[in-house]
Amino acid sequence: MVRGGQMLGKSVLKKSLILPFFFTLFFFVLTDAQAQADYRGKLRQAEGLLYEKKYSDAIEMLKPLYSQYPDDLEIASLLKTAYYESKSYPDLILILERLLEKKPYEWELWTELGEAHLKLGEDEKADESFDRALKIAPNNPELYQRVALNYRVTGFTQKAIETYKLGNRNLGGNIFSMDLVNLHQASRDFKSAVEEYFNFMGNDPRRFDIVEKGIKNLIQGGEDLEAVELALNETIEKDSTNKYAYKLYGDLVLARGEMDKAFEIYRIVDLLWEGQGGYILNFALECQKRELYPLALKACEYLISDYRNPRLVPKARLCQASSLKGLKRFEDAVEAYNGIISDHKGTEEAILSYFSIGEIRFKELDQAAEAFPWYKKVTLYPGSAVYPGALVRLGKWIANVERLEIEAYQKVIGTMRNYWYGIVNYFKHRLTNAASEGFNNKINVIKRKAYGYRDLEYFKLKILQSCGWKSS
Repeated sequence: MVRGGQMLGKSVLKKSLILPFFFTLFFFVLTDAQAQADYRGKLRQAEGLLYEKKYSDAIEMLKPLYSQYPDDLEIASLLKTAYYESKSYPDLILILERLLEKKPYEWELWTELGEAHLKLGEDEKADESFDRALKIAPNNPELYQRVALNYRVTGFTQKAIETYKLGNRNLGGNIFSMDLVNLHQASRDFKSAVEEYFNFMGNDPRRFDIVEKGIKNLIQGGEDLEAVELALNETIEKDSTNKYAYKLYGDLVLARGEMDKAFEIYRIVDLLWEGQGGYILNFALECQKRELYPLALKACEYLISDYRNPRLVPKARLCQASSLKGLKRFEDAVEAYNGIISDHKGTEEAILSYFSIGEIRFKELDQAAEAFPWYKKVTLYPGSAVYPGALVRLGKWIANVERLEIEAYQKVIGTMRNYWYGIVNYFKHRLTNAASEGFNNKINVIKRKAYGYRDLEYFKLKILQSCGWKSS
């Protein structure tokens, strides 16, 4: 009995100890769950305030939470955003320095710290922070871009340039060359801009279109062409076979109006590019556009005598004839056009020559009658670019002849006016009613041979038989 009583007492004692323990544990779990729920609720509420741009309210809510949970990165991130957006840069710096004590090798934190110092005008501290970030992550292109952008927006253009150059050196390429081009152009350092264009191209000729467009824009802008020329000359001095630099140097000299010098450069360009006269022809056409006909003639004669490129010779001869026309050497021009017609029959150059001779006769020499056949020849080629112009000139020729009241031409002009639509359509589509006229004549022959037919159906059968449609 005594022993049973002792065991019962021990059991009661155990229960009296276990129940409070589980109750206490349950209380702590419940309390912790409520704290977690409260914590999460406040975070979501702070995010909502940031979204609504109520930064001061968000800061008031987050500061106690950060004091309570100093190692919570989510709270720190939200608080950083609130300080940044509210321009509370001193507070932002404090929280960043606190985070860097725990994570000294986070380049993003050092970058953010540099940005905050820049906002406060603390340039030296910003430089130190950015330097630390770049030493931690020297192979990160995003970092160079971010640091340079911060310098750009705060007006430190030279520091941005130095950052991009450091990035190119450390990353071993020309990844930031176009960014450097933009900075140099913005600061009117066109020599450095041209140099960076060529750094951007490197050994990749596919990039020349971008480089050519950019440098041509500088040339056309006409601002500090001496700096552009100096950069191109230095590039050529480094590599005397650099056809890209020579091409752009020729464009610069041409834009400046130094035509004789441009001609000599384009001759070199054409040899380097193996253009077989293409660049010289373009130069001749440019001279013609500027009414520099003697130089255009010189370039064309060089092409015709030295190159003899079958593809370019007709074009060069046409340019030569047009230049003679520009010099008002009309008979020489007509002779040159006739040479093209004789040697290059049916080509676009020959068709243009027909039209050009008509123009000279009609407009320059006042020989309307002699102009007419040349315009008429153009109408044989409705696909030609000068076809519409030839039709217009023929119309003007008719009007001029009518005004002169030359009796010998009145009948033919009347016929042309009456059938003008049909005449134009013939030259356009090459269709006539010859087949129907021939068929009609055949019917009349059958009718005359039989002295007429009383039976119309039999007459139809005889017509079909004569055309081979009925064998008997």
